[in-house]
Amino acid sequence: MKKQRIGIFKRLIVLGVAAIMTFALCVLCACVNNKPSQTGNPIKSMTAIGFMDYDGPKLKAIALEYGQDLTGADVGKDTYQIAVFTSINCSSKGNGNIGDIQKVYVNDKIETSENGGSGTGKYVIIEVFTDYISQNNLVYTRTMNVKAKQVKDITLGDGTIIARYDEFANNISGATTTSYSFVFPELEGFKYYTNNPGEFGADGAAYTVENCFSQQDGKYHNINLSYALYLPEDYNEQGNYAMVTIQNPAASANTHPKTSVLTYRSASVYASDWAQQLVKDEHGVDGLIVLVPVVTERVNDNGGTPAEYEAIVSLWDHVIETYHVNKNYVYGSGQSVGGMILLETNRNRDNYFAGMLLYDDQWAQNYYIDTVFARDMVANPATANNAEMHYPRTNGDITWDYSYGTNGEKIYDGHDPYNYYYLVSDDNILVLNCTDNNLSNDAWTEMKYLYSDIADYELERLVIDASDSLDEQNSALTEYLGRTNTLNINWVSLENATEGFNNRKLNDSYKWLLSQSREDEIKREKLDLNHPFELADEQAEGRESHFTTLDHQPVYFLTAKHGSGTQFYNSAWFNTNTVADAAPGWLPEGMSWETGVQGAHIESVTAIGNNTVAIKYDADMENIVINLKGDKVYNQVNGQYRDNDLIALDPYDFYDANGNKIDCTIKTVYVNNTAATVSGAERGSGSGYYVIIEFEGTLSATPVAVVQRTTIRTNQVIASASHLFRGLTDNE
Repeated sequence: MKKQRIGIFKRLIVLGVAAIMTFALCVLCACVNNKPSQTGNPIKSMTAIGFMDYDGPKLKAIALEYGQDLTGADVGKDTYQIAVFTSINCSSKGNGNIGDIQKVYVNDKIETSENGGSGTGKYVIIEVFTDYISQNNLVYTRTMNVKAKQVKDITLGDGTIIARYDEFANNISGATTTSYSFVFPELEGFKYYTNNPGEFGADGAAYTVENCFSQQDGKYHNINLSYALYLPEDYNEQGNYAMVTIQNPAASANTHPKTSVLTYRSASVYASDWAQQLVKDEHGVDGLIVLVPVVTERVNDNGGTPAEYEAIVSLWDHVIETYHVNKNYVYGSGQSVGGMILLETNRNRDNYFAGMLLYDDQWAQNYYIDTVFARDMVANPATANNAEMHYPRTNGDITWDYSYGTNGEKIYDGHDPYNYYYLVSDDNILVLNCTDNNLSNDAWTEMKYLYSDIADYELERLVIDASDSLDEQNSALTEYLGRTNTLNINWVSLENATEGFNNRKLNDSYKWLLSQSREDEIKREKLDLNHPFELADEQAEGRESHFTTLDHQPVYFLTAKHGSGTQFYNSAWFNTNTVADAAPGWLPEGMSWETGVQGAHIESVTAIGNNTVAIKYDADMENIVINLKGDKVYNQVNGQYRDNDLIALDPYDFYDANGNKIDCTIKTVYVNNTAATVSGAERGSGSGYYVIIEFEGTLSATPVAVVQRTTIRTNQVIASASHLFRGLTDNE
């Protein structure tokens, strides 16, 4: 028994020594083979590398950072397992699927390599399949999310990195290690200016503009406008630059400017070496500055522009002056609502842009803003039941009352700042939309009919099959843009465009835009449209729009009288559904094209005593429709006033001889046939060419100039808002 116990004891000693030796060898192997500890991971970080494809931001590769040099590492496709976003709306265009690993190599930088990497360094680059297309525009918050793990040991020259099954994830829940890191090398030059840096940080503060006027509430607001800015790599303060502003749609509203830059492909195109060289070769400038303002309020499809509009225009002016931008080469590129911002500017500022590239854009801001506008005209044509209040903008820095002559001089031609079709007829415009976008196509169809009826100009529309090869599509676009064309308004529609970003694939559209010059617009004659619209004797057949009345009756585009103009013509207001809010060519209630409509302009301002002014128009103002600040909105359906809706503006502002605005309150307004008061006259009463304004109390100065703040009308006359009579001052 004793010998047996001794034998057992010896065996235990031997086994113990063996276990100790085995543990020591394991520790030694762990040191030699770089085996991670129980809680460690040989991968220290992960960065998603993206690029901007036709359909938006895509994952190109993953960079895994190790805690040691990987020279000689035998990495391959089977070394890693990754998981990326998937979408049923994506389809492969090549031999692969989303998430397929294409190449794996070692590199010394967080970037892809056409040569298979440096072979040294601490980064493993995993390139993924990118030859797929989405039916919808992609967003980086999905496409840049990825999970990765090492599933096979990596052999080095002096050891092994043991595979660990910890997942390294980029903002995807359920992973052991989480971070949020991505880069877009082609967008690295952008700087971001915002008061809300968030996770992306900021290079400076937002652009602040005070007293910006809102057409939606008639009030002034202080705006902090975030934006992204790209300056060419070789920018210098003595240079001479072109500029493009990118106005993104409502989908990117109220975001960090980096998010706005990542929304669509355009920013990467304009910042590319290709675009920079193009403007240098075309115009002899030193490069192209790219500006991406971020909206927080959308420009409504069927409403006035918000206060932020004035801030955007002010930012454009600021960048132009600060960064030495040549005003002959300022370009606008806009999608949907973003394009509406550009069109609004193009009307308010004649020849501001050298060219505009518009995607699926509609025009719904071309209207004469009465103090109260009655919506729902088609559904309830005799009512103002759904009246919305919109107010005209009369900021002289925003709305110009001059055009440019062939030598670039200012010409005060008395144009109506709301006569959109006249003001843009000499501009360089390319609109790209899809054939199934009814809102956009009806807007441009309306322009086509007006130009043809009135001025015999045929706006030729090119339809491209989006299922053709890109080379075929670009070739068709180039041939179309090179046609003989007395104007430079171009309309291209894509059919079979199952992906909503098809129009942004056409590289020749970017080339067209950056080849345009403001000087060409100034030299080109506008169409003769600077006088009132008149209805033709007969309505042309086959002019149904895509929209109907409430009882499903077709809505028709009006037929214009040849030789008339587009002044006072209001483009249609449409909901995005099938029922129209207003018919094309609508007029304020009580007015009709059958009875004739004419324009009225201010001819003089005469002070009467110290509390009355007479404004002389060139037309009889009998039956004037006048609203004053503080008035309740009248509901014509029930004959009552709405308690909560008040008029926000008086119809006029007055200025003294030094150009200072006179602080005054209007008491009443009526009409007379001489520049004289009428005791006890009721508001809106009388007839004649003089509009008499009586004030509360005594005026602090003698009025010599007036700005008409709201549209003034009678049964047959419209006097547009924004009309400035300068009195004793000159036109400069």
